Amino acid sequence: MTTLNKEWEEYRAARNNLVTYNADTNCIDIDTGINGYTYSVDASDLDDSTDALEWVRHLCEKKWMTTQKIKFFIEKISEIKHSE
Repeated sequence: MTTLNKEWEEYRAARNNLVTYNADTNCIDIDTGINGYTYSVDASDLDDSTDALEWVRHLCEKKWMTTQKIKFFIEKISEIKHSE
């Protein structure tokens, strides 16, 4: 495996551990890193880019939020919306 492929696999593993989509609940779940607590965002609240930006603004106010988690959250929104 090339270095680039290895880095990509590590990136995807980190992303999949921190931000996931639960199709059963239609929620994007974000690992807060606090005692196993997960913060859930209902994907039906993400109808357009304005909604997504409002959620990003809201999440940025959380003390447990990181830029990496925000990036993964945005990527997850894109994945969900492009699969519909």
